[in-house]
Formats: sequence, structure tokens, C-alpha cells
Amino acid sequence: QSSNGLVESRWKIMVRMARGYLNEKQQPRTFWYFAIDNAARMMNMIPGRWKTQLTSPFQLVHAQKPSPKTWFQPFCIGFWTQDKDGGEKRSKSQSQSLAGIAIGRDRNTNAMLFYNPSNKQYYSPDSYKLDPSRLPHSVFPEIQYDGGLFCSLLCDQNKMPEPFPPGLRVAQTDANGHEKKGTVAVI
Repeated sequence: QSSNGLVESRWKIMVRMARGYLNEKQQPRTFWYFAIDNAARMMNMIPGRWKTQLTSPFQLVHAQKPSPKTWFQPFCIGFWTQDKDGGEKRSKSQSQSLAGIAIGRDRNTNAMLFYNPSNKQYYSPDSYKLDPSRLPHSVFPEIQYDGGLFCSLLCDQNKMPEPFPPGLRVAQTDANGHEKKGTVAVI
């Protein structure tokens, strides 16, 4: 028990990274597992000293250096071609593409894993295009940011709900409802 300091400090870093991922893209706590998974994956890519050489945990396990080409910004919007629904081919009048939230890597194929909140399905397309500038709730309004995982939100369940949870982006708008440049703030 007294030798767990390194493990606890790594866990704290991982939790902070996961909270940062969730807050940056305004994701609810239901995506907590995917945030922790990506934080652990990124921490395993960080080099450190082993015996006399500089290496990473990833390199020790897989006997090759990690590729930055596999890194991505978690919870960004992705688009891909989807010409079939189940076994049926889509007609020409139907949309030939789908959108989803990039949540991680597929364990079996190492392809990007997307979640589509509209139909509640997971996809691993062969090719895709990511749009890291858009927040997921702008494409999927059914996703509501709940403040992420902060202990202070769960201390007293009798309080009134917080209208602006910690980490919420707030922007000033003009009379027409357009966002003013440089006015985004995080509470």
C-alpha cells in the first residue's frame, strides 16, 4: 500500500486528461470510459528511461515505435461514406454519408471507432474525414453537457441544478444572435 505513489500519480494525470477531453468537447459523463481509454493510450506513448535507453511502454510491448499518425483529437466529429444499412443498399435519394463522434480505436482492427447518437450504433469505417473544429452537440443536439465528472457536482443532491456547469463554454452574442469574436469563455 505504501508503494502506490507512482500508480496514484499516473491515475491522477489520466483522470485530469480525461476530464480535459470531456470539457473541451462538452461531452457528458457517459463518454468517461472512452476519455480514460484515450488518456491511457496517450500516456503509453510518452517516452521514459528503461535501463539505459529511452523508450515508451508502447514500444516495449509492441517492439516498434508509436506512430503519431494514429493520434486524433477525441470526441471530434467525423464523416464517412455509408452506402448500406444492414444488408440493404441505400437508394440514390438517401444520404450516402453518416456523421459520428470519434471515440477511440477499434480493438480488433485498430480503425477509428465512431459513435452515432442518432441511431445509437458504433461504426469502424475504412476511410473518414475528421472535423475537430465542431462541437458534437452542434451536430447531435440530443447530447447534453452535464458538467463532466466533478465531485463538487455530486456532493449535495438536494441543491438546485447548476444552470452553468463547470467547464461550460459561454459566448457573447449580438442582437442578431451571432457570436462575437473573442468572447468565448469557460466557466
